[in-house]
Formats: sequence, C-alpha cells, structure tokens
Amino acid sequence: MPPNHFQLHLKIGTHKITYDVDEIIPFHYFCPIRDFLGQGSPEAAKNSLILEQESNASNKAFFANDATPSGVIESSDELGEEEYERLLTQWNARHRGSKSRFKTAILPPGLSFKPTGMKLH
Repeated sequence: MPPNHFQLHLKIGTHKITYDVDEIIPFHYFCPIRDFLGQGSPEAAKNSLILEQESNASNKAFFANDATPSGVIESSDELGEEEYERLLTQWNARHRGSKSRFKTAILPPGLSFKPTGMKLH
C-alpha cells in the first residue's frame, strides 16, 4: 500500500514537517544500482561530482608523474644494484613529469629502449 504522507525531518532541532502525497513531486533519474526506483536530483548530482573529482585527481597524477611508461630500457648485460639505481635516477631526472615529456634519450652502450603501452588514436 502506498504511503498517504511523507515526512521531512529537518536537521535543526527536532522539528518535523508533514506533507501529503499530492504535495510531493518526485524527480527520478537513472540509477545503476536501483533500476526501478531511480534516484533523486541531489544523489544524481553527488555521483557526477564525485566522478568528476576522481577523474580530475587521476588526470592530474597522470600528467604530473607521467604515470604510464612509454617504454622500457633493456640491457644486454645484467645491471648491478648500484648501476640500476644510478640509471633510474638519471632517467627520472631527465624524463619524468609533464614538462619533460618527449625529450630525446641518449643511452649508454648495451642499453636499448623498447616502446610499450598506450596508443592514443
């Protein structure tokens, strides 16, 4: 049986306002969790804002850190820990971050760059 009234509970004090069913106009938007019930305007807006905020944070991290490697450096010989750390430090200093993208890399003998990853079409 459908309700014959709705109650709005205000957060200020304990004051309650009661509305008749014909005084309420529900606005339902698509809800991926509850197909038949939908969701109200504030909930739809909240989800969009959260998604936008997370997308902005991800994009900022992607460009600030150059989060996706465009390739790997291969060695014909095994690198020692000290040589590996030196190479990594030099590479990051020269090529990491959005302002350092697309710089030419010069590799020492025995190392080669192998492209990988994300193709943007």
